[in-house]
Amino acid sequence: MELKLKTLTITDYDALDENKVKLSYELSTDPLVERYVFHDVDRWFRNTGKVDKMQTGDTLMIKDSVSDELVGFFKFHTFFDSSVSMDYGVSSRFRNKGYGTKILLEVSDYFLDNGITDIVLCIDMKNEASRKCALKAGFVQDTFGYNIDRFVKEKSK
Repeated sequence: MELKLKTLTITDYDALDENKVKLSYELSTDPLVERYVFHDVDRWFRNTGKVDKMQTGDTLMIKDSVSDELVGFFKFHTFFDSSVSMDYGVSSRFRNKGYGTKILLEVSDYFLDNGITDIVLCIDMKNEASRKCALKAGFVQDTFGYNIDRFVKEKSK
């Protein structure tokens, strides 16, 4: 199953789809993903659900709706029933092309349009690219922490 957003599509991981397996491996061995997100993203994909039954802890792939190319992923956790904490990553082939901002913008808008009141990102202070993407996608820097900054996007009132 797939879920079409504005310019992107959320899609399931499928161990039988060669392109999805390649992206999973690429992200799992990408030094930036390892440093700023998680050291075993491949495991996230293997232990996840389906788009039509999205639930906390799922990791889903993102593709460009026009080119149909896989460009990245996001993982989310719900807390307090109406808040989401999100991680994301962009394939190295698609960095510096606006996909980080698009993923954050379109996925957060989807959640905010469907009952979530706020989205939280925790971004390493040294990850300047991700910090810029968050700000461009409408997130506001909320707090400064030890090496991690928190960015929040809330539903408009």
